[in-house]
Amino acid sequence: MNTTIRQKNSGYQAIVSYKQGGKWKQKSKQGFKKQKEAKVWADEIRYTITEDIKDNIEFTEMTVKEALEIYLEYKKNSVKFTTFQTITAQMKNLKELENLEISKIKPIQITTFIQKKQQKRKKAYNVLQKSIRNFFNFCINELKIIRDNPCNYQKNKTNDKRIKYINKELYNEILNNISDEKKKLFIKIAYHTGMRKSEIFGLKISDIKDSIITVSRQRYNNIVTGLKSENGYRQIPINAVLYKELKNINTISIDGFIFPQTFNIGRILEKFNVSIHCFRHTFATN
Repeated sequence: MNTTIRQKNSGYQAIVSYKQGGKWKQKSKQGFKKQKEAKVWADEIRYTITEDIKDNIEFTEMTVKEALEIYLEYKKNSVKFTTFQTITAQMKNLKELENLEISKIKPIQITTFIQKKQQKRKKAYNVLQKSIRNFFNFCINELKIIRDNPCNYQKNKTNDKRIKYINKELYNEILNNISDEKKKLFIKIAYHTGMRKSEIFGLKISDIKDSIITVSRQRYNNIVTGLKSENGYRQIPINAVLYKELKNINTISIDGFIFPQTFNIGRILEKFNVSIHCFRHTFATN
């Protein structure tokens, strides 16, 4: 490893040359007013390079876009289909950073980026932050192209002011303001079972027997898959009123789905300042 300090443009430039994979590479910086400042920077870079070599960190000019392609391909083969769709949707937010080199991204860039996104999509702020942090962790642990996660300097916070628990009065208010009987039934199932939205859309009439719902699949954008984890496969007791209503359904799909078509239940709930996930919180609390 070689260090060169030279005068350039009325200042000083530091160049650190090192060998990687049989090829010589360089890291340089100019604009130092004093030769001593250039030397301090060079010493820090030499130390970083030495430590990274020791930890098998690979020096690369890989961009966010290039790393994302590898990350998504890895996730495609290691997570459930619906989870992969969620990850893909979140990663689209990184498009404005895609031409940046991973190794040169600074925490302040991620902080500014997250803050801008927060102003546009306050409800999903923590989900977005977690998704981006996971991507950079992949770059650390799997690709080994960076040492630190720039997201770790971003504090968790949210402006999500939605209600987290639905009391009986609010539940009845929501039902009374929905005229569509199918959508009203969807709300009843969510409230009394704590099932996920995709699990309810995946529910078939054959899954209901003796006041018990068997959860064994999910349906996302009309695509049917298995559940996210083994713990998701479960049986949920329901009260007699809901059981009777489910067994007396007149119209079901040709495949036996209680809800022949999926629909945007979140849009209906927005006016009440709640989300569909809030019903899971409520069921767990009750």
